[in-house]
Amino acid sequence: LLYLGYIASSPQELCTAFSVPMIQLHHHLWQTTALPTNRFIDGISNYINNQCHSPLFSHAHHGKKAQHNLHKPFTYAVDLFQ
Repeated sequence: LLYLGYIASSPQELCTAFSVPMIQLHHHLWQTTALPTNRFIDGISNYINNQCHSPLFSHAHHGKKAQHNLHKPFTYAVDLFQ
């Protein structure tokens, strides 16, 4: 994945990966504006969901779809990047 420009959120179980440029963007914004990671992910998620006809959903639990929560996987990917 790294060769293709992505960092996985978990080395053991691959289910979510983030692009290196997006992690670098977060890093630069965090350094210059003190932008919290959760607000960065909220902004990115809102942008993506407004651009797509179908929002991101996580795997169905008990037959129910839920909004995909990227906060924890992104935090793990940022930690791996650093």
